[in-house]
Amino acid sequence: MNWKALLGLAISYIAVLLVGAAVFKVLEEAFSPPVNETAALPKRADLEGVLQNFSDHQNLSISLQELLGLIDAADEVRSVNVKYAESVNTTTKFYIDFFDSLFFCGTIITTIGYGHITPKTDPGKLFCIAYALIGIPITVFFLAGIGIKLGDANRWVEKKVKTAVSKLARNPGVIRIATLIITLFIGFGTFFFVPAYIFTLVEKWNYLDAIYYVFITLSTIGFGDMVTTVNELEGVDVFYDYLYKVAVIVWIMTGLTFLSMVIDLVQDGLQTVKEKMKDELDAAVNLDKFPGRNISLKSLKKKRGSKTESPVDSNSAVNSLGDDKEDGIQSEDNREKGIKETII
Repeated sequence: MNWKALLGLAISYIAVLLVGAAVFKVLEEAFSPPVNETAALPKRADLEGVLQNFSDHQNLSISLQELLGLIDAADEVRSVNVKYAESVNTTTKFYIDFFDSLFFCGTIITTIGYGHITPKTDPGKLFCIAYALIGIPITVFFLAGIGIKLGDANRWVEKKVKTAVSKLARNPGVIRIATLIITLFIGFGTFFFVPAYIFTLVEKWNYLDAIYYVFITLSTIGFGDMVTTVNELEGVDVFYDYLYKVAVIVWIMTGLTFLSMVIDLVQDGLQTVKEKMKDELDAAVNLDKFPGRNISLKSLKKKRGSKTESPVDSNSAVNSLGDDKEDGIQSEDNREKGIKETII
């Protein structure tokens, strides 16, 4: 894949992501029914607020319906993170933030699918089906193209290292393994361990939970039990909150490209192993044809070439034998001639 095609895929991917976020936001807000204010739905509240409100207004004896209501309210706040814009009437209009919609569309086309945001309207559900059919192939080709380019860059570095270290160049397998280990070490540190540490600071998770989230996300398993960007950052401006959400989206995409590069390198390594096994198999077949000799393909070609030249050598030997025979006959004739002259 050339750079022009890759640039076209990158532009297409960004366009699909932005357009999808805008369309999903418009559909959900336009077709969602208005919410009655008397329903006491949470407004910019978090899970702790819902639980505190419940404990303040409910008796100690909890019925099944009250418990179900608590679970529904807590799940609504934990998994959706929507806001409600006040209007002049006694009802509130459904509102979803653009960056939340953008993050949702990113989880669709990367097939992560946390499930923390889901379409509530029929047009939104139909849009998700069509959006996935268009966006997922573009994302797959885009990530594969970047992975191939990164793999080519890694092989270029490997070639430069082989040229610089002439002693180890005799054993290219050592350099390939060393280059792959260094690449994996840098890649996992950049896309796994460092982001996990950042999540411990921002999301207030422990490091094990952060590593768990990073792996579940970049492997596109996406359980949805732990999701970043759900709650707003405390004590910071809204600009930094949006910047954090964009940074998480960028991290997911770059992390997936790193895994795509690893897959490309693994495929290249398997192809090298396959070719080596084929050469060894050919050598074993030649060894069976010439038992007792460790003959290679090059020596076999030389042997076949010497066989083709053997008839010429045999002809020259026959010619030399004929010349010797003629010389013998001539010497014998001379001897007989000398005997005759002596008698006479």
